[in-house]
Amino acid sequence: HPDFGENIREGYNAIEPGKPAEDDNGHGTLMCGVIAARNNSFGIAGVAPDVELYPVKVLDKYGEGDVSDIAEGVDWCVEKNIQVINMSFAIEKDMPLLRSAVEKAVKAGIIVVASSCNISGGKVGYPASYEDVISVMAVDRRLKTDDYAPKGKIDFSAPGIGVLSTAGNGGYEESRGTSFAASYVTGLIALVLQSPQKFGLPEGGDCTRDDVYNILKDFSKDLGEKGKDSTYGEGFVCFGNKK
Repeated sequence: HPDFGENIREGYNAIEPGKPAEDDNGHGTLMCGVIAARNNSFGIAGVAPDVELYPVKVLDKYGEGDVSDIAEGVDWCVEKNIQVINMSFAIEKDMPLLRSAVEKAVKAGIIVVASSCNISGGKVGYPASYEDVISVMAVDRRLKTDDYAPKGKIDFSAPGIGVLSTAGNGGYEESRGTSFAASYVTGLIALVLQSPQKFGLPEGGDCTRDDVYNILKDFSKDLGEKGKDSTYGEGFVCFGNKK
C-alpha cells in the first residue's frame, strides 16, 4: 500500500516459505494501516507512523490456516528479535502448539497483543485468553461495545467500530472488529518502546510486558463495572487519558 512506504520491512510466509508475505486476503493490510500508516500528505496516519512493520503470513486468502503455520510465524518473530507481535485473530480452542509458541515468544521478551473475538456472547478465544497476552476489546465512538462482544479475559478496550484504514486495493475502507482494536493497542505499545522516557521508563532499558501493561492501565478510562471487568477490561486506553 502506498501509505506504508519504507515502514514495510522483510517478512515471512509460513504457508509458502520462500515466497513473499503478500496479503491476498486484505485483513493484514487493514491492520497495518491502523498501526503504522505514514504521517504524510495523503490517506491516513497510523497510531505509530514511524514503526517498522514485519509482515508474517500465516493465513491464506480465505483467512484460514493451520496452527502449525501460526506457530512457525511466531517462531520467526522470536528468531528476528521482533519486539511486538500483533495477532488480530481468535480461535475457539486452546491448542497446545499455539500456547507453546506464544509462551516461547513471551519468554523471549516479546510483547504479544491479540484481539478477543467477534462472536456475540461468546468467549474471548485464543491467543487472547492466555495470561501473558494483552487482549483487546473493540468499542465505538461512544465507548460502547458492539452486539458481538464476547466476555472473558479482556485487558483493554480500544477503537474498533467504524475504523478507516488501508485496503488491499491501495485505497481505504471503513470496517469494524476487535482486530482493529488490537492493532490500535499494538501501535500504542510501539510508541512506548520508541520513547520509553516519555512514559517514565529508562532510555535504552528493557521494557517488559508488565511495564507496558501498567502504562496502558495508567492511560485507561474505566468503563462498565468499577475496576477491571470481563467486558471492557481495564477500560478504554488512549494516551489522551491520564488518571
